[in-house]
Amino acid sequence: MDAVSKGVQAIAVEATDYSKKSAEDTSKLVEKMMGCKSFESVMELQSDFVKKSYEGAVSQMTKMTRCISISPRTPPSPTRHHRQIREVS
Repeated sequence: MDAVSKGVQAIAVEATDYSKKSAEDTSKLVEKMMGCKSFESVMELQSDFVKKSYEGAVSQMTKMTRCISISPRTPPSPTRHHRQIREVS
């Protein structure tokens, strides 16, 4: 496996892990909200969740940006389709 493929695979793993965690966190929030006895409690949970979600998203985007910037910047080789387009033009 070449360096570009490894870089793309690492980014895909990061994105998948973050998506799973986000879905789990949202599910836990809904469970907690169902147990709330007041509107104020629901709003407090929601507010905390939004703050933590935002911080997590910023952290994840920083991590993904690092992964992308570390990936080799080797341009892909032209495919047969691209060569055919160039030959026609």
